[in-house]
Amino acid sequence: MKKIGPKGLKWLKILHLFFVILFFGGILSSTALNLQIDLTNYDETNLMYKNIIIISDNVVRYGAVGTLLIGFIYGFFTNWGFFKHRWVGVKFVLYIIQTIVGIFVVDKLMVANMELLETQKKIGFK
Repeated sequence: MKKIGPKGLKWLKILHLFFVILFFGGILSSTALNLQIDLTNYDETNLMYKNIIIISDNVVRYGAVGTLLIGFIYGFFTNWGFFKHRWVGVKFVLYIIQTIVGIFVVDKLMVANMELLETQKKIGFK
């Protein structure tokens, strides 16, 4: 397989940093919002949770998938490979597991929590 040249590697690093910043920044902002939720106020809780889901869907997910794709490109088209260095392989496998758990478990739990909030609104809890 043809390897990426020096100019391509620079662009790959820039894209990698961009996606990692999206991913990590989204997680940090979601954490900050979680710490600020006043669970005794329904309207505030509902609004904050909607914002957390928007951040998860539009920032964290794109950052995670983009970083994963960049990892595949690094593995296939650079000298790093997937298993040339043990730490790269371990890091890649752990990141795949983290991304899958985040998308298929954590996102489902957040949607379930949002549905629970909507149900409470219909019942009249405030």
